[in-house]
Amino acid sequence: MGVIFCVGLEKTGTTSLASALDHLNFTVWRSAPVSGGRFSVNNPNIAADALPECLNRIEAGNVFIQQPWAWLWEEWADRFPTARFILTVRDEDDWWRSNLTYFANRGTEMRRWVYGHPAPRGHEAAYRKVFRTHNQKVRERFAGSPRFLELDVCAGDGWKKLCPFVDRPVLEGVFPHMNKGGT
Repeated sequence: MGVIFCVGLEKTGTTSLASALDHLNFTVWRSAPVSGGRFSVNNPNIAADALPECLNRIEAGNVFIQQPWAWLWEEWADRFPTARFILTVRDEDDWWRSNLTYFANRGTEMRRWVYGHPAPRGHEAAYRKVFRTHNQKVRERFAGSPRFLELDVCAGDGWKKLCPFVDRPVLEGVFPHMNKGGT
């Protein structure tokens, strides 16, 4: 199995997917330190600066999830023509409520870079627009491709959908559902 990128936004089941892929014995890389360990909104070359660190980690593992992997997906799609891509999704209103519950006023440079605002409270329209645009662009890019899987953990997608896509036998039992209800 080659490289797998999870290109879903935070609060769409990425932690659940990471747990499931850990359980399937994949090496899972979560967030990567970039540019000295920080993203900077003042850096117009953020993607280019992130690339060397990301490429070093790609050599060492086979699943990449959360930041910055999800935001550099177009680079990965071109650079790794055999890589597979998993878009984790959830209902937009549920996603928004989860962002408010989990992040509220806790801002980060990463969220400023992604959404234009460091924290979601007071910026619902901007966050929702990025959510819709990101998912639409990923779906359009991979429409009909065997390299692509859309997974909605919150709606019940689990082992039966994931395992065939990642060339693993379908597991029985409960699919991980992490951070459910703010836990």
